[in-house]
Amino acid sequence: MKRNVFRTAVFLCSFICLTVALMCFASAKYVVSEDFVFDIKGSVATVKEYRGSAANVTIPSKVESATVTAIGPEAFWCVKTMKSVTIPSTVTSIGKAAFNECSGLTKVKIPSKVTKIDDGAFWYCTNLKSVVIFKSVKSIGAEAFRGCSSSLTAYVERGSYAEAYVKKNDGIALAYRYVDSVKLNKTSATVQVGAKEKLTYTVSPENVYYKKASYSSSNKKVATVASDGTVTAVAPGTATITCKAGDASGKKATFKVKVVPEKVTTFKLSSVTTTGYTLSWNKCEGATRYKIYRYNSEQPHLITTNTLVELLSVES
Repeated sequence: MKRNVFRTAVFLCSFICLTVALMCFASAKYVVSEDFVFDIKGSVATVKEYRGSAANVTIPSKVESATVTAIGPEAFWCVKTMKSVTIPSTVTSIGKAAFNECSGLTKVKIPSKVTKIDDGAFWYCTNLKSVVIFKSVKSIGAEAFRGCSSSLTAYVERGSYAEAYVKKNDGIALAYRYVDSVKLNKTSATVQVGAKEKLTYTVSPENVYYKKASYSSSNKKVATVASDGTVTAVAPGTATITCKAGDASGKKATFKVKVVPEKVTTFKLSSVTTTGYTLSWNKCEGATRYKIYRYNSEQPHLITTNTLVELLSVES
């Protein structure tokens, strides 16, 4: 009796395992979409093979209703025509020898969700000069970048697994994904209406992936700033010019500008009599009123063109 129960249990276990295996097999399928072959299992898909010859390849993030989450082993084996590849943000792993001997490939940006780059993933990509690797990567397989360009630079995040990996590999130059700081050539200035100030910036570290920054003004009615860093004083007041790194670091530097009215440049004295005289001067942009001071308090009657040129002041 016990023997029959045992046989029945074994049979049932075998039947269940076979049923599950058949269900999994039935749910898995290969799909050919344009130049790609995908292995779809349930709601996720793996790039199984690329059959095209395009110079710029974009891997889709979806195939049918499945999300592309992996690039399978040898998927792009020896695709020498490919010069660039755009990997979707949905991908989390890159398989063994996935881009093996893609000698036309010059740069790669690994998406920020990828956790694993397997063995020989970019083996002998002889023209690969730039690779961006985010902090999400926790594993890089043996010889993943073996035989790549001698000028290959890896742009990584500080404190990441990729940074430690690159430091141990003499054939890869270490650089950084994000800016640590932005610095301007000046921090403040006082300028007249209509005057210009030229700002320039530097970023640190120097070997960073994206060096560009953008400018903005806190008050365009007081001062504007062009994309090349030229600040133009518009009207009296104060404004802050901000120079912000173009990457996702959020680093920035500021320049504070105080704008004052123009100075008096021409002055005329006319109709001088013993009881009066006429004064005239150029209009100063930004001035709301003017004040005239006596040059010589001991001889207040002594007024000449030469003495008054120095005495005229402008208030905003």
